[in-house]
Amino acid sequence: MTLEYRSFLHEHPFENEVISGDFNSLQLETADDFAAYRAMAIADWPPILVSFSQKYQILDKVLETVETHLDDDYDVLLMTLRVPGAMRFPKRYYSERVFLVADLEMEKKRLLEWNKRVLVVQEGLVLHPMETGQNELFLTLHNPKSDAGSRFAACSEGLEALGFIPEKPLAKAG
Repeated sequence: MTLEYRSFLHEHPFENEVISGDFNSLQLETADDFAAYRAMAIADWPPILVSFSQKYQILDKVLETVETHLDDDYDVLLMTLRVPGAMRFPKRYYSERVFLVADLEMEKKRLLEWNKRVLVVQEGLVLHPMETGQNELFLTLHNPKSDAGSRFAACSEGLEALGFIPEKPLAKAG
């Protein structure tokens, strides 16, 4: 069995807080630089709702919510590694059960072959106009205990309180 939560951040999670843009302008000098920048253009950019530092503040709250509700329901928490630049990760990222990876699918497959209970946290919080993502937060719990559904639902309510609006009601997959 797999439990899945898919959500999106639709507004600024830090109400009435003034923030620095944290984005330095690109160093575009040659014709190739401008051509490469133009090639990445898309018609509809997702909104930038958090700064670099706010991203890690809210992800720390996400991990706190996960720990509060699901701490006994997973052996390994896999999370996408999206480098924060010149700042440190919050302490929760250094737990021995949190594994930051570039390729979630490969690691998830390997851990599931070992019959591990795996919680996958995939985020796509947009920090600057050239970053991929749609301000999404997806949680997928693989091989959960049979009674994990209610705790997973409570976790999703906690995430919604942080501003992550579910794409649809909780779904049981596979």
